[in-house]
Amino acid sequence: MLEAKISVEQHQCSLATVTKEKGLELEIMSHIPLSEDRILFLVQEKKRESATPRYLKEIEEHESTKSFEVIQISPEKTLFMATIDDASAIHAFEESHCFIKHPILIKNGNKYYTILATDLKSLNRAYGELKKIR
Repeated sequence: MLEAKISVEQHQCSLATVTKEKGLELEIMSHIPLSEDRILFLVQEKKRESATPRYLKEIEEHESTKSFEVIQISPEKTLFMATIDDASAIHAFEESHCFIKHPILIKNGNKYYTILATDLKSLNRAYGELKKIR
């Protein structure tokens, strides 16, 4: 089994754009593909921030966000679900027969994936698909 750490700039995804140049870090704890373009994400803050209400509003109002639901806001944790129209990287990994290890870290406008694959051919195929996304 091979493991690769891959950073993907996701400039169209509300979860990534809200972290750009803000010091905010999020973690995708789980995801469920809903269609070719949409994915439901379960997300939590990696570090508790005082600007939580502001960034939650930015995510909810972003054009890529199709649904948004806060599950928990407390002094220790913010947890929410969001349906996002930006499934390109996840589909690239899954269609290349690679596994995504959670959590997926989001910071500085990028998603940081840990990918597991049975062979180098699958990783190379995923990399080729990612290059097409840009």
